[in-house]
Amino acid sequence: MNIVKKAKRFAIKYHRGQVRKNDTDKPYIIHPIEVSNILSKYGYDENVVAAGLLHDTLEDTKAKISDIKRMFGDDILSLILGDSEEDKKLSWEIRKKGVIDKVKMLDIRHKAVVCADKISNLSDMLIKFRIYGEDYHAFKRGKDKQKWYYENIYNSLIYNEDNNNEMFKELYDLIRKVFYNEEDEFVKNNIFNDNIEYYNKLVVINYKRLELVKLKDVCDIKPFVIEFTGTPRTFKTTIIKKLSDFLKKSNFKIEYIDEYTKSNTYKKLDGFDKMNIADSVLNNINKSISKNPDIVIVDRGLFDILILLDRFYCDGYIDICMYNSYKNKYVSLINKENIIICTYCDSIVSLKRDYYDKLSLDKRRFLSVDNVVSYNKSLNNVKDSIDNIYLFDGNLDDCDEMFVIVNKILDEIKQYYVKYVNDIFR
Repeated sequence: MNIVKKAKRFAIKYHRGQVRKNDTDKPYIIHPIEVSNILSKYGYDENVVAAGLLHDTLEDTKAKISDIKRMFGDDILSLILGDSEEDKKLSWEIRKKGVIDKVKMLDIRHKAVVCADKISNLSDMLIKFRIYGEDYHAFKRGKDKQKWYYENIYNSLIYNEDNNNEMFKELYDLIRKVFYNEEDEFVKNNIFNDNIEYYNKLVVINYKRLELVKLKDVCDIKPFVIEFTGTPRTFKTTIIKKLSDFLKKSNFKIEYIDEYTKSNTYKKLDGFDKMNIADSVLNNINKSISKNPDIVIVDRGLFDILILLDRFYCDGYIDICMYNSYKNKYVSLINKENIIICTYCDSIVSLKRDYYDKLSLDKRRFLSVDNVVSYNKSLNNVKDSIDNIYLFDGNLDDCDEMFVIVNKILDEIKQYYVKYVNDIFR
């Protein structure tokens, strides 16, 4: 076993049960893994990366110096001690002043561990503050003392070093954003000067996305499957495209499964035979999952077929026994999807949008008041049989609806990631 894997196992063991003080939903191990990832990104050797994993074990766990020396040697022990406080019984100010003075005299390998630690801490603070607002209650000292500490740590890090070092520049950038609320003033004041409310909503979802990136990078997380469905003309397609583009900007790998009604298999089926498309849809979902993307987006999938089943029953094509048999099967299959986003609106709103969207005044062949009413009725009939469905008011304009839906999806993915990390490192 190489030294990094050995250090990871040691860190997982000793940090087990601990959580982040500024985000108690997250297991503590996320932080040292992120620190090691930062050190690896900047090209440091395996001992430095391993020290990143172990940097808090002496301060915050029952691990002893003798344990570290015996298992990892003097070099890694020295790297950890360079980022450790001398005496936890001393006051916060004295302890931090001691760290500031010590860091100033360290070599670049030792400084790298300190710098990566501070980058991880500040990026967590930045995300929390941008999403929920500035709040220092989780910390032992308030904003002024925290600013003093991080600015002086930065000055100690660049002492006798090249302050153009990319790692130091990343830390400096975070200090400016966290303590001086620095942001892209041109975008805020020129692009969104007439709609700051919209800008603030964008800030929240962009930092929620950054939080997901940090969680995703901790370990290999299984794909998150989203089905979009609902009443026609509720901006479903627009929201799917915007969400996909938004996630791809942060290198999320997306697999997209188009509406089953567009497939040749579905078009060749008649009447109730169309229900057999569910196995094909499930097969497409499993194929997409096997490609190991981050997100699978299903446009009208298994839940939509459940709605179709209910419509067949309401129209008298099948009896109650056949209905319940198929329904039980589909409810079980739908559990393959992590979340179902279902938008709905009334029939006139749906048709009105369709007429406004197209130049033609011809009578619609499929999109009619009766069809929309039938769809909405069956949607309401089956929605309570599924736990992971979220209904959204499609009568809203597309912008308002988009933010509500995207925020919900990002929150659900975060919960899924946190649970996955907890399960992996339990």
